[in-house]
Amino acid sequence: MPEEKPGLRNDGRYTAAENIADLGGFLIAYDMYTQYLNNAGFFGEQFDLQRKRFYEAYGWLWHSKYSAAYAEARTNGINDEGAMKDEHSLPRERTNGIVANTDDWYKLFNIKESDKLYRKTEDRIRIW
Repeated sequence: MPEEKPGLRNDGRYTAAENIADLGGFLIAYDMYTQYLNNAGFFGEQFDLQRKRFYEAYGWLWHSKYSAAYAEARTNGINDEGAMKDEHSLPRERTNGIVANTDDWYKLFNIKESDKLYRKTEDRIRIW
């Protein structure tokens, strides 16, 4: 999110379907990757390291830079640049919103209640 608009947030009612799709896609891919690691003989620290790399790669997938005007238009409507409101969350939320709902995120990166991306267990989204 651009520093000029730190409080800008997506409308979850508008982006819910795509957010669910993002979470589902992440969970399927992560599950398949962990199965691959198990079948390939990874265990212990090496198993954890590879799973951390999956999370890091997911973060880089959505790594982007955009203007405050673009972010606001994508969230609220059309602007002079022609950007339109989108049913997809902005990249930061597409990353942070997904990982914060996965239990392994907390274990692998030692996320504590005092950390910014912490979400209580009962508040984490479970789609299946």
